[in-house]
Amino acid sequence: MLTSEAVSSEDLLKWNGKDQESIQQQLIFDRSCVNLESNQIVWLNSNNKNIESITTNFRLLVDYIKQLSNVADCYDYIQRTQDIGTILVCSGSSSESIIPQVHDLKHLWSIYIEHYNPCEKKQNYDENVYKNYKKVRRLSVNTFDSIYTDLKQNIEEIKKYEKSTTIISNLSKTDFTTNVLPMSNWTSFIGLLCNLPYDKKKSRQQLISLMKDYYQGNINELRKIEEFENNYQSNQAIWWYTRDSFIYRILNKALRQNNIELLFLFGFFVQDMYRQLKDIYELDKKRYTNENQVVMVYRGQLMSRHEIPILRINTDHIGNNAFFSTTMNRSLALFYTGPSELTDELQSVLFEIELNGHDESYLPFVDISHLSSFPNESEILFMIGTQFMLSTVHDKFDYDNAERIWKIKLKVRPNDRIQDFKNLQSSTQRKTLKNCVNIILSHRFVFLIESFNDVRPIFRKLIQYFPNEQDWISAIENHCLARYEFFKQKNHAEALLAYEQALSFWLKYHESIGDNDDELLCVNDIGHIHKEIGFYYKYIRKDYKLANKHYDLAIEFYKSAVQNRSSATLNGDDEIINVFYYIADIYGKCKIKVSRNENERMQNYLLAIENLEKNIYDLGRMNAINKTVVADRRKYLASLYESTSTHDKALWNFDCALELYRDNHQHSNANFNKIYEICDKIISIYSGKEEQGYNNILKYQLIRHEYLIAESSLEPNNDDKIRMIANSYDNLSFTYKALNQLDLANQSSELASQLHSKTNQSDERDETNTDN
Repeated sequence: MLTSEAVSSEDLLKWNGKDQESIQQQLIFDRSCVNLESNQIVWLNSNNKNIESITTNFRLLVDYIKQLSNVADCYDYIQRTQDIGTILVCSGSSSESIIPQVHDLKHLWSIYIEHYNPCEKKQNYDENVYKNYKKVRRLSVNTFDSIYTDLKQNIEEIKKYEKSTTIISNLSKTDFTTNVLPMSNWTSFIGLLCNLPYDKKKSRQQLISLMKDYYQGNINELRKIEEFENNYQSNQAIWWYTRDSFIYRILNKALRQNNIELLFLFGFFVQDMYRQLKDIYELDKKRYTNENQVVMVYRGQLMSRHEIPILRINTDHIGNNAFFSTTMNRSLALFYTGPSELTDELQSVLFEIELNGHDESYLPFVDISHLSSFPNESEILFMIGTQFMLSTVHDKFDYDNAERIWKIKLKVRPNDRIQDFKNLQSSTQRKTLKNCVNIILSHRFVFLIESFNDVRPIFRKLIQYFPNEQDWISAIENHCLARYEFFKQKNHAEALLAYEQALSFWLKYHESIGDNDDELLCVNDIGHIHKEIGFYYKYIRKDYKLANKHYDLAIEFYKSAVQNRSSATLNGDDEIINVFYYIADIYGKCKIKVSRNENERMQNYLLAIENLEKNIYDLGRMNAINKTVVADRRKYLASLYESTSTHDKALWNFDCALELYRDNHQHSNANFNKIYEICDKIISIYSGKEEQGYNNILKYQLIRHEYLIAESSLEPNNDDKIRMIANSYDNLSFTYKALNQLDLANQSSELASQLHSKTNQSDERDETNTDN
């Protein structure tokens, strides 16, 4: 979206009468309204001189030059463009009025006073006044050449600063001037861009045409655009990104600001960057999997003082919202920041990142030295959305008094949105597009939406780029809105209207394609909507009859998808593979709740089991399957068997799920909790089997205990985790006693007592501190 500061009401009036899409497209590239780059010169030309020839030369240094003729307009404009680094040029006659008003603004880099000579007696200015303003770089200027020479040096300093400014994602929404998605959703949106089936030739030409118009008159930039037009290849994306050109400057600003409009325009390039990084990462991953060889990379970065405490309390949730550049040269990283005092507005931070492993859940990071236009910088580039955490539990984010810099040691952490980059490509472009759009519809995406206005531009751009798919994209947009209103905003009436609108779009599309629904399987989407409408009638209206009606309609549409399986192969398509799971979920979680009697309830359980077994069988036929998904389904199936008192099958499926969770080396909190839950379930079942109970109970208590110890090692001072381990020792002691293993029972009891004592002392200290 456009920056709100950049467009005034007068700007909007110019476009009166045009449709919104046209206005948006025109405004975003209208130089009189919007600066696409990160810097600008604001020229307060109060004498209304003709400076066109001068500004032409200055555009070789800073492309965007805004001329204003009075102090009030100048002040207002600088205030409205606080996301843009600004250099002010003003005349001696206006300097005394404007400088005190703007000098302390953070985004104002420097001030030049043109044609001011304090030796001329007719100019009654006190030179000492300007000595109080550190940003005034030149008081006596007789020629514009002198400004140009000094400005050239000033711009080099600003570029050095920009290369080290923050792209870490702990900034709040107020730090941005455009639509801002939460970090996880931002990562998912980038995943969408990286997989969209662009018409790359058309997209590239659109970008080139708009850039030529925007940079008209800037000879240097036009030359680079022409070179890009004639020579660009997808395998050169990294080289172009590292050049000092419109690509680097505009793309990075768009990424920092979450500018959806611009990012769709650069989407094909972001996609090329991702694929090039991914291909190199796969070839080079052995470099990072040698446990005996740790690769250290560094990033020197400048942060404002108010960002430091925010980052210090979020050290396990650090992410980058743009491409993240690091170097293997520590001295080079420090060069970009230099030291800082604790009282400085800008603080120097050194990120020390340890690369000693490769994981399927990592986004790519690679050494791009051989591809960069700056090969001597030993640059390791991380993909947008990479997540970091403290290297060890003992590491902290502290100020180093010796080097006068903040230092933090990190390592890459598994990415919770990695699936939004993978498995989206399909057999047809339309299906690939639907997989991409479904990212926005996912519950995890919807639950993090702060305002639906943040995602409307995504749907608008999707329709603009794929106009022939408007009906079903609009259906998904309304379905997404319905979920947002229902689950996030609790506006249930508004949600029902959106559900009905989504159904209308899908049914219209379904009618237009007849029985040829193999590509999108829109019957699944219609089934999802009926299921959620049933949920509305069950829990909001308490109308079990209408709820059951919509659940049955959902099953009817899902079953029609099953019938299409004869002409559609499984080949990795989730919508086909999961049809039986969708049906099982309706029987096992929805119709169960509206069953009229115990017989009907049991029948629903059995139908849920039957369909879930079919789904797990389908998953088993796949060559590449997600172990966590299969484990989740096995766990669900075990719970269904447990509900029907079929304990042997419940135990077998719980065991299968547990083995899969344990095989999965991604030790996330979610997997720890699932392992505990399954162990507790199995222990509970065996508690009723006296002849074989205690030996099996001990087996699963020990498994549970093993993972408690492993999880606690990640947070060694967490009293809650220590209490859980103490309770686990108590349980082990009881079981050892039942098995007449008294030495182990006493040993477990003693360890439990020690841990209980430790947590009690901690509680007493907390109470004392509270009282004080």
